[in-house]
Amino acid sequence: MSSNVDSTVSTVKRGFWAHQIVEYLFGLGAIAWGAQSPKPLYPCIAGALFLVNAATTDGPIAAFRLVPRRVHRLLDVVLVVALIVLAVVAGDGIDATGRGMLVAFGCAHAFVTWRTDFHKKQPRDRNAPNRPLDSEGIGRMAGRVSGNAYKMLRDRKKG
Repeated sequence: MSSNVDSTVSTVKRGFWAHQIVEYLFGLGAIAWGAQSPKPLYPCIAGALFLVNAATTDGPIAAFRLVPRRVHRLLDVVLVVALIVLAVVAGDGIDATGRGMLVAFGCAHAFVTWRTDFHKKQPRDRNAPNRPLDSEGIGRMAGRVSGNAYKMLRDRKKG
């Protein structure tokens, strides 16, 4: 049983909406961190990159929907590499705490990108006649039956 659980956990990926929320949080966190830093330029640039990356992608909580998800996936990798490189080559433009923050955000974002499902959700046909009888189908059927029975009793009392 343990191997089934392990294989299921390793194949489940988070939805793209969660990925976008994490990017917004990383962006706001990096900007807040930079605002309290003695050398705020690079952490604030990193935060702005996170926010722009999340806001311009074709996703459920995007502001502009300009970039397709396939390109966003590539931009995520570029952003991770840019954060690590920026932390290494920034020189005197960043303090040690800011450098560590850039590396931490880069590693965390790499993990989030790796565990995200970038595919668009396919719309379901609500009127499909051959839908399997799963828990959702049983619940819908029970709701319809009880609703129809209530309407029938209500109409019988009126007329």
